[in-house]
Amino acid sequence: MKNDNNLFFTCSLIEYIGRQQKLRRDVVDALGEKVVRRIYRYADVLHSEPIAEVAFACSERKVCSGG
Repeated sequence: MKNDNNLFFTCSLIEYIGRQQKLRRDVVDALGEKVVRRIYRYADVLHSEPIAEVAFACSERKVCSGG
């Protein structure tokens, strides 16, 4: 059950970032595999923070910088 929750959080966060940044299919590519894996690994901790703050922290490092 833990992995299902982590997967749901990861997908929700990716969708939220995509909607905020208006990046439909490019979100995962923009974030990169390492960041997505890290989000999944620490989803049980990150879910206690507001999703907007987590999305901002992730997107500030990768999506907005074009990296």
